[in-house]
Formats: sequence, structure tokens, C-alpha cells
Amino acid sequence: MKKKTLLWGLILAASTSVWAAGDTKSAPEKKSPAVAKKESVKPITSTAAKDWAYLPVNTSVPVPDAGNSKWVRSPIDNFVLARLNEYGLKPSEEADRATYIRRVTLDLLGLLPTPAEVEAFEKDKSPDAYEKLVDRLLASPHFGERQARRWLDLARYADSAGFQNDQTRPNNWRYRDYVIKSFNDDKPFNQFVREQIAGDEIWPDSQEAKIATGLLAGYPDNFNSRDLVQRHYQIATDMTDLVGETFLASTIGCARCHNHKIDKISQVEYFQLQAFFANTFNNERIELAKGSETQWDIDFITAQSVYQAAIKPITDQQKAILDQVREKGRKYHNERYLTDSREAIFKPKEQWTPLDKWVNARLNAVASERDIAGYLRETSQKGHSQYDPANVERWAEYEKLTEELKKYDNLRPRRGSKTYTALTELGTEAPATHVRFNGIHERPLEAVEPGLPKLWAGNNTQLQITPTATSTGRRTALANWLVSEENPLTPVCMSTVYGRNCSPKVLQELWKILVALVKSQPIRSCWIISLLIL
Repeated sequence: MKKKTLLWGLILAASTSVWAAGDTKSAPEKKSPAVAKKESVKPITSTAAKDWAYLPVNTSVPVPDAGNSKWVRSPIDNFVLARLNEYGLKPSEEADRATYIRRVTLDLLGLLPTPAEVEAFEKDKSPDAYEKLVDRLLASPHFGERQARRWLDLARYADSAGFQNDQTRPNNWRYRDYVIKSFNDDKPFNQFVREQIAGDEIWPDSQEAKIATGLLAGYPDNFNSRDLVQRHYQIATDMTDLVGETFLASTIGCARCHNHKIDKISQVEYFQLQAFFANTFNNERIELAKGSETQWDIDFITAQSVYQAAIKPITDQQKAILDQVREKGRKYHNERYLTDSREAIFKPKEQWTPLDKWVNARLNAVASERDIAGYLRETSQKGHSQYDPANVERWAEYEKLTEELKKYDNLRPRRGSKTYTALTELGTEAPATHVRFNGIHERPLEAVEPGLPKLWAGNNTQLQITPTATSTGRRTALANWLVSEENPLTPVCMSTVYGRNCSPKVLQELWKILVALVKSQPIRSCWIISLLIL
């Protein structure tokens, strides 16, 4: 109840406008609006040090005595009121009930209240009417849907992979639903962060925690890329930039190519941060645990079984045709990759380095029957360097069978999946991470180990990393630091929504609340406070 009362007070405070013009009784004379504005309005500027946002939160900021104790309902109000007093302004009158329920319902659910709900609230004369209203809205499933949108924007959520083909990611919605459920379940914020960075390492037996890693798995992807070493670098780059922007309030991408021109982050430090993700691999085809299927999943699995049973005689014939050229077709397809990728692909498995292991895992993830069919089609054409007359007849028969498949399109499920996407690691040894000249992946410089930029971590830039039985443990170390008291930036990132409109003193008071909440408090408390001080 204590947490709900705090939220209710903040929501009520946020529902009242504070920019109304004040009385002019104390003014010795009336002046034109233009003259009054010129003489009295002072620019709102920050006198804080350049790097003030990266310093530990000062929790000893004195709360000003701004008077008007009837209006003040939280320490934050004192800062607001003190600033209004400087300009001779006063708070607006408290919103009437019809206005209040409209505002709070839009804030929390993104929907307007119904006329019946407005009427019921206006007639509710109980002393806890406001608290009951907020509790009802927080209990609504629409609360999670509304608030998750903002987090999904930070997570650059999409249901497709981008690039030229923009392939559909049929199970990406599971991450979306995970975020919605987290808000509705009031999950502790530190758990919410740790699950998304390293859920597969910290809770390896939890399907929900592994689905949470979809945050990092949502990078734009080109499944047809012929440079798998470059894809490894680009994926790790996307994860690094996302963590910096989402959890650390820092657009650190500039430091990939050169020392950051504004924030004190060097290029070496950027790649030390990237090293936390060097061994991370994205598996998009993990089977759902038995008993975890939703009705949506069951309907899809049922429809897919009917479809596959109907087309099995045709697909078996197609497979028999491709089996005749499979070995040549796979070799032909693999030879289309660039030199550094081919070196890993054709290397004996016992000689694989950690990077070779990642390249081959990626190769297997994107390989399909279409590769072999493509070889069959190309080598059935005269003039091709590997033209085979026998493939002409094979391809003709394969095409005929493909046309027959279209007869069953009405049975094919149009959407859904029986899998989920999650991050994993490919062993306890990570590929080496190198600084790259101007960020160019073909020009590696010195190798670096995982570490944090000094700007964020001070002198504690090296984290204790404990490998698990199947992974490096690097992301676990990073996730634990992100929600630790040593890191002031995770609560800071929540304040970036409104930080431009608050003075450093006001932010320090707000951060006192946010820092305390991030330690273990529910995500709902953290998120509402960060959003309603707008």
C-alpha cells in the first residue's frame, strides 16, 4: 500500500498544471506583457559540471522551504514551487475529478475513460477514491500494453529483420508479450534488466528469462550476407550500442570509429564493452517447453500438422531429387561466402577457434533447402560453369512438384510458430575482440578484454567474470553491474525522458527515488515515476 500511495501522490501531482500566471498584487505597477516578460523571465540554464550526470547521485540535497504547505505533497513539489516563486507564478487549481480521471486514464492505459467510469468517480466520496481509481487502472491488462510501447521503442522492436528481404520473425512477439507481462506483473526492475541482458546465463531453466534476451536479439539482420565474420562484428556492435543507449543514457556508437568527441569514452573502451557480447549467439528456433503453449500456439501446431501431412508425399519426392546433388550443392553454396568466412567453413572442426565456431553456427542457422534448390536451378542452365545435363530433368521435375504444392496453400497456416528466440553462448571461450581502425572490421588492431569505460565505472572498470558450465559469464557480470549501486546510470537513463525540463537539483531529488527503486522495486513503480514527472 505504501508504494501505491507514493504512486498516487506522484500521479496526482502530475495531473496539476504548474504554469498558470500568478497574482500581481505584490507588483508596484502594471507593465505590458512584453516588458514584464523581458524584465522577469530568466533563462533556465544548468551550471552543473560537464560530466555531472555520470557522478554518483547526491542524496543530501536540501529541500527548499517554498511555503504553501497545502499544495506540497512530496519533496519534489518544493523544488517546483520554489522555481515558480522566482517568477511570481502560482500553481493552478487542482484538477476537477472529470479532468483528473481523463488524464490519469490516458497516462496509464492510453484510453479515455467511459462516461460511466467518469460518473462513478465523480460520485465516489470515499477518502481513498483516488487510490482506488489508480489501483483499478494499474490492475488493468491495458496498463502493460500501454507502458510496454515505450520500452519496445527503446528495444527497437520489430516483427521483421530489416535489410533487403526484411524477413518475418514469426516468434518475435513472444518478447513483446514478455515486456507487457513484466509491467502487469510488477516485476522488480533489477530482475527485468538482468533477464534481458543475461537471462539465459542466470536462469538457464527459465523459458521466460530466455525469451527476455530477445531485447538483444532484435538487431537488423541480413540472412543472405556473404561475410559471416562481418555479421559477427555488426551484431556485437548493435548489442553494444543498444545497451549504451537503453541502460546507460549514452549514445556511444561514435566511439566505435574514434574517441568520442563529447563523452569521455575512448575507442579502446568501446571495444572493451563490446567484448561482453563476443560469444553471444542468437537461436531463433528453440522449441517451446511442453505445457507452455498458448492457445495461439496450439492452433498453429494443429494447422501446421494438417498441412505437412497433406504435402508430405510431394516434399518427400523433392527431397529425393535434392539428395542427388546435396553434397555438391552445399559445397557450391558455401564457396559463395567471402574469404575469411570460407576459411572457417572449410576448416576441420577439431581446428575451430571460438570465432570459427560462431561462423559455422551462423552458417547452419541460415542454411536451408533453398540453397540446394538454387544450385540445381543454376547448374541446369547451359553456359553455367558447373552445367550438368542431368540436372535439367531434375530441375524440371522439381519445379513441377513445386507447382503441385500450391494446391494445398489453403491449408498452410499464415502466421504463428512453435518456437521462440533467445540468446545463447557457444562455450566458455569467447572469440577475441579487437579494436578496429576507424571501426572497419577488416582492419583489426590490438585485442582487448571485457571492461567498462572509466567515465561510467571510475576506477572499477574490470568486473569479476565467472564462467558457467556452458558460457563465458560475461553478460551476467555486465547485467549485475547495470543494476548495482556502483552504477548511477541505469536510473539516469530513466530520467532522460524528462531531464531537459528539470534543473540538476530537481533531478537529484528524483534520482534519490529512482536509485532506491532500481535496487529491487517493481518495474511499475520505477516506470511510472520516470514518466509522470513530465
